[in-house]
Amino acid sequence: MKAGMLVRVRPDHPSAGNMGLILECGFGEDAAARVQWFDGSIYWINTQLLEEVRASDKKLEKNT
Repeated sequence: MKAGMLVRVRPDHPSAGNMGLILECGFGEDAAARVQWFDGSIYWINTQLLEEVRASDKKLEKNT
């Protein structure tokens, strides 16, 4: 994980689905990331609780 990534909390966590943008990120197995969440809050969270949101995760709808 690195700064600038769009992430969400993994499904097996009480905050599952919360999305945000990584502002800072440590390295290693027990690294933490400082995330700005879409609700406006900013806090550190263990990167093992996060998953990257990729373009393939986004569903595109056709305009009719």
